Amino acid sequence: MKLALALALLLIACEVNALENLSEQGRRNVEPDPDLEKYLREAIENFREQMKVGIPAINMPVLDPLYLQNLQINVYENLATMDLHIKTLAVRSLSDFNITHLTPNLEEFYLGINLTLTEINVHGQYKVDGRLLKILPIYGQGYFDINATDVRISGVGKLGFTTDTMQMDLLKLDLFWKNLDVFMENFLGGGSFSNVLQRIIPNVGRDIFNVYKPLMLEKIETCLTKKINDKLNEPVLKDIIKSIIPKLSTQLSSLSKK
Repeated sequence: MKLALALALLLIACEVNALENLSEQGRRNVEPDPDLEKYLREAIENFREQMKVGIPAINMPVLDPLYLQNLQINVYENLATMDLHIKTLAVRSLSDFNITHLTPNLEEFYLGINLTLTEINVHGQYKVDGRLLKILPIYGQGYFDINATDVRISGVGKLGFTTDTMQMDLLKLDLFWKNLDVFMENFLGGGSFSNVLQRIIPNVGRDIFNVYKPLMLEKIETCLTKKINDKLNEPVLKDIIKSIIPKLSTQLSSLSKK
């Protein structure tokens, strides 16, 4: 009985090892295609230019500037509590990005993207009412500016093969910044005291940015996915993809026989 159990465990170990070797061989055999990366990079660069004018053919609106809906934000921090009303909000400089990393991974079927921006500016109208340290009144009404600098947008898109091409089914992005500056016109009536308070409650700008961030990214994700899939359907790129699909099929077939 013990001998049979030992043999069974040995067979399981050998099979697991064989599967690991098969997976490792598959990873070594699937080579990145520089032409595919080149055309995808071209699609994103074209998308950058068209963010300023929109693309009616794929129902893409103008994304730079990006106009967002009115919003009410309730801030409850240890330092301050306030009710903040935002309207006529516009986000600028989203199209001023550089592509720092773009990798179509044909082993795991995903597209990795990293973009950097010097800054993003958010401009709109505000009205605020609240208290600082539960004692000092906070009030103001006018325009505001939020300036985020050293911005990075990164994410992953899921790739899938069809009969003659490849499509990106899902793109998820996130946005990060290093510094965030806020200016609010007529905050506490303006003046030097107003400027000091705006510097010591930067969470107001962070909260505004964080509320609108998913809305910005959702629009970029949807429109960029359409643009990339448009590029993937072009005849030149279809030819590249057709040459990749048989290679993958042959490699998987030969590996499964080993």
